[in-house]
Amino acid sequence: GYNSNDMFCDTPLKTLYWGRKITNIDGQQWYCPWSGGEKTLKEVTIGNLVNFIPHHWFSWCKVLENMWLLNSVPPQTYSDAFANSQYLNLNVYVPQGSLSAYQNADVWKDFWNLQEGAPTGIESVKNITPNAKNCYYDLRGNRLSAPKRGLNIINGKKVIY
Repeated sequence: GYNSNDMFCDTPLKTLYWGRKITNIDGQQWYCPWSGGEKTLKEVTIGNLVNFIPHHWFSWCKVLENMWLLNSVPPQTYSDAFANSQYLNLNVYVPQGSLSAYQNADVWKDFWNLQEGAPTGIESVKNITPNAKNCYYDLRGNRLSAPKRGLNIINGKKVIY
């Protein structure tokens, strides 16, 4: 359970970016911190400054699907920071080149869907033909005369070319 002093109590979070370093946390004081989002929180990004995840931090998040860790050094944590079902079903993405560090780290090595990847914000990708008549922009919003190799904005949609 949770009480009215819990962080984000009764807040139906769907996504969360946690970027601040937190130290000297008593796990019981912060028990079930996302309790308001336990039935809604689906995606979490943990920033590169985070080096510790307290007891029970995400174990109550029943619908959590994806977690991106941006620190190439696995944050210290406890096995009870996550629920047993999360070890089986949660997609855990780690920075490029750090997969072996996570595969050898306590707790992180127990996730079945541990893989390298980064959050992009791109929901879908489609290919286009080079002769298509469209409005082309780079990801900074600069207009292009033709699409460039990689990601472009074409007619208001992100497209890989």
